[in-house]
Amino acid sequence: MIDAMVDGVSAQVLAEQLGKKMSTVYSYRRDIYGKVGIQGENKLQQLRICVALMRWEQRMASLDNDSSAASAGKNAEDPANQ
Repeated sequence: MIDAMVDGVSAQVLAEQLGKKMSTVYSYRRDIYGKVGIQGENKLQQLRICVALMRWEQRMASLDNDSSAASAGKNAEDPANQ
């Protein structure tokens, strides 16, 4: 649902896709905003920024894990480490 919100999908379309009432979608949105600490004006823009930052952090963590694994593999192959 968060991805759909960030992509600008309307509450009506979300309700249809989820098979829920509009009031339920509004409740979901309110709960999502509350859980990530978004309040005030421009909630959707704030959510987009939060999602972008979370995705960036995930990519950075993935890159760190990939480079650590590659480094560990390289060290294991080095005869000086045996």
